[in-house]
Amino acid sequence: MQAELWGIIHGLQVTTANNITNIIVESNSISALNFIKKGCPDSHPCAPLVADICMLACRIPNIQWSHTLREANFVADHLAKKGHELPFGVHLFDAAPPDILHLLAHDCSGISFVRGYS
Repeated sequence: MQAELWGIIHGLQVTTANNITNIIVESNSISALNFIKKGCPDSHPCAPLVADICMLACRIPNIQWSHTLREANFVADHLAKKGHELPFGVHLFDAAPPDILHLLAHDCSGISFVRGYS
């Protein structure tokens, strides 16, 4: 869950740095989203991360939180795997990398697909 929360923090930092005012944050971690939306006990190890997320989220006028199954977000899954090939650090893309264009089209279609079956 900490990796998921760190990813959300980095995304919100990029959002606020670029003065983006409308976003939808999608996560496949329902636990992380529940902590963000409903609160996290102060004694929980993730409490400081959740507090940072809430502070950053307050700077974004229109923010929505959405639970998305991993199978419904091929682009995020592919980019997470691609991250293992890139140098350490945050990487921002001005345009979709060519190798994800077909995945982007699939995600936009909204058609469910179960992995491992053809």
